[in-house]
Amino acid sequence: MATSPDATIPLDIREVSEDPLVSKLVATTRNTGYITINGFIFPNVMGPLIHKILDFEVFEDDLWVCSFPKSGATLTQEMVWCLERGCGGKPSEKTQNINQQRFAFLEFTGIVPNYMEYQMTTQDSVDRAAAVPRPRIIKTHLPFSLLPRQIHRVHPKIIHTSRNLRDVCISFFHHAETLEGYIGGLDLWTEVFLSGLSIYYSPITRYLQGFLNADYPPDRIIYVRFEDIKMDLRGGLQRMAEFLGARLTPQEEKMILDHLNFKTFQRSNSSRGIVPGQQQQQQATRNGRMRSPAPFIRKGVVGEWKEYFEGEKDILGRFEKLEDEVWESTGVRFVVEIGGVK
Repeated sequence: MATSPDATIPLDIREVSEDPLVSKLVATTRNTGYITINGFIFPNVMGPLIHKILDFEVFEDDLWVCSFPKSGATLTQEMVWCLERGCGGKPSEKTQNINQQRFAFLEFTGIVPNYMEYQMTTQDSVDRAAAVPRPRIIKTHLPFSLLPRQIHRVHPKIIHTSRNLRDVCISFFHHAETLEGYIGGLDLWTEVFLSGLSIYYSPITRYLQGFLNADYPPDRIIYVRFEDIKMDLRGGLQRMAEFLGARLTPQEEKMILDHLNFKTFQRSNSSRGIVPGQQQQQQATRNGRMRSPAPFIRKGVVGEWKEYFEGEKDILGRFEKLEDEVWESTGVRFVVEIGGVK
């Protein structure tokens, strides 16, 4: 069933830090509390910001890059930037700080408690996004139902990237360790993820259902699976170029494909993460030892989950149940490994 948020529906904001699993998140991350907004979990700093997000002004020439965290959106963003902003020059000359300078991360203030302090600004992320010169490229991980209300009337182009749940869980785990100071270990993280309570934007099943069933003009939204891009980068680039109305010469296509080669992309300044200064230097493990942070772009592979969950029948059964739930409600299957679809 298609979903189209009604601007008259009130927000349901609830404090959930007393939930047994959420209380463990509070104890093992740098966030001091959590709330749900219409059923989706966020750090409590999102509460004051969500009304401003919903009232954000939207323009038809905006381009919105949307995804659940760790679903391959950074690769999508890089592809979009190359198509939208030209292909001239060496990649390293035109790919600087993708997350901070090139894409306006709309709700960033709502997931980082000390955002304005370490960004050294008096503006929150919503104001900064509003100030970006048009045409804007805006990044968000917000569920479809919590996007700015004007989106559902103005209909800017939307690019939505998804990835199989198992790899998202593992990638999100490493992300949480590096950027959120998470020290609770993989077992707790997996339980939190499967229970729909992982730090922010969860549950992932409802998130995916919102976008994949969205009531939105089909020529204004494109659905991208990370695994499809990994299996056929040229085909993914050509499909994205068609959606954006970009015409590439053979030389331009080769330049972008060379740049999007994972090893080149991983080394690029553009793929560096956005981590508060102290956390960027070191992170504590659950054993109290200090560790160097993992790179923002780690492996970019399909099927990494097998290194962690192979033989874990109970865990895999729970993933399969969630995968079936998404398939039955959206018709979308997940590629869980190259050559394997669920």
